[in-house]
Amino acid sequence: MRVEGVTGTLPTETLPLTLEEALFRVAQEGLSNVVRHSKATLVQLTLTLTSETVTLSVADNGQGFDPTRHGQLGVGLLSMQERMKALGGDVQVESTPGKGTRIVAYCKRSGAGTSSAVPTESAHI
Repeated sequence: MRVEGVTGTLPTETLPLTLEEALFRVAQEGLSNVVRHSKATLVQLTLTLTSETVTLSVADNGQGFDPTRHGQLGVGLLSMQERMKALGGDVQVESTPGKGTRIVAYCKRSGAGTSSAVPTESAHI
């Protein structure tokens, strides 16, 4: 595990348990998708915290896919989206055939309301 960030600049309060669990499940499903579908040789998990937002990114260098071609998201991606929307957040899926996939889940640190702020501090796992 590798953690990056500037010591003392990250918020010290813990996240609500419901948000921690949702982020854990999104990471779990994202990694499962990498193993099942991507043929990736590299995966990067990034947890980004600001004083108001939390963002989890799961990115791989796998085969990617065309999200517009499939018409609808699979069960795993829909599950991620439902978990984050229940907390006032959302999930974005970015993928290009031959160039990998990036799943970004985000919401407010309180686990309520929506946020589109771009986080600044990251912890790479």
